[in-house]
Amino acid sequence: MSEDPLGVIRSFGVHLDALGARWAAGGSVASSVHGLPRTTADVDLVVSLPRGSGRALERVSDFFVDGETLERELAAGRSYNVFHATSSMKVDLFPAVGRFEENQLARAVTFAGIRIVSPEDTVLAKLRWYRKGGEASERQWRDILGVLAIQGDRLDGSHLERWAARLGVSDLLERARASESGGF
Repeated sequence: MSEDPLGVIRSFGVHLDALGARWAAGGSVASSVHGLPRTTADVDLVVSLPRGSGRALERVSDFFVDGETLERELAAGRSYNVFHATSSMKVDLFPAVGRFEENQLARAVTFAGIRIVSPEDTVLAKLRWYRKGGEASERQWRDILGVLAIQGDRLDGSHLERWAARLGVSDLLERARASESGGF
């Protein structure tokens, strides 16, 4: 098994698909696909799992999963970490508990055989994480600017503005859009 993040996602995605789960890769994987590539030590997946999926995932040999804990954490709206057995790469599972996460799943695009959060939703999720982190992460900000710069006019501006208002990050979106140099 490859230690490549996309390979790990594909491998875990096969198990999720077998369960009938809805999922999409987000985080730095999505920002690297839609913007400027960067290395990452983990992958983030937005997931909506059918009940009882934890026990089924516990039985897969290529990932370490505690099914009971996974179900408890996701049901409580908290993330859960799965580890790839060969590479030890961490897969962070984020439950689709709100309208925005459901939106991310509904609008996901396919890239290299895996579902990836759309470029617009990648920007929005990164803006939300940037705000929650006290607006201090240069890496998050660079990811945001990278997607905006690379995607440019292909982005759905009305979707960005509507969801930025709902998520309380309109000011950050405007600041990112106004960045003349793109931050590079």
